[in-house]
Amino acid sequence: MSIQKTYSMRGRAALRGVAWLAVALASPLPAHAAQTDPILAIRSVAEQSAPSGRLLHVEGSFPAADLVQLRYPLQILVRDLASGTGYVRFDLAGSVMEGSFGPLADGLSSAEIAPLLAVGTATADGRVLFLGPGRIDLLLPSSFVASTAEVQIFVIHQGNPILSNAVSLSLAGAKP
Repeated sequence: MSIQKTYSMRGRAALRGVAWLAVALASPLPAHAAQTDPILAIRSVAEQSAPSGRLLHVEGSFPAADLVQLRYPLQILVRDLASGTGYVRFDLAGSVMEGSFGPLADGLSSAEIAPLLAVGTATADGRVLFLGPGRIDLLLPSSFVASTAEVQIFVIHQGNPILSNAVSLSLAGAKP
């Protein structure tokens, strides 16, 4: 094969490559966005008495792998339905806050999340006991004496509050 023919073949191959690249860049390709907002949904909440106190088992859909690996700022709110404003808030970063917050009287809304995060008193005996796919177990603080409660999960993701559904339950182990 001659040198001239080799250059000619390389030139045609290069032209074909450039042509394919031009076609590929000019063609509209479907863009698929990755899921950016977490899906938060509570399927069920059950209470269990234990020697250490009252436990809540929360089952549902939430990004469990992201919660553990990415330190996702997920919060679990347990609201006292009798008072309407009493609450315990579990932060997966480790803190448990409790208190009374007037705007909770009609339930938690997106607009109330930031103010709620700024109030409350730390409690020593409440904590998150287990976090796994589809389940979070909570130890209620001994000071939380509600007989009926509502549980809701929320997160502020990229500046936007995202809330789960709220699930109510009767607490058999309530103190008088």
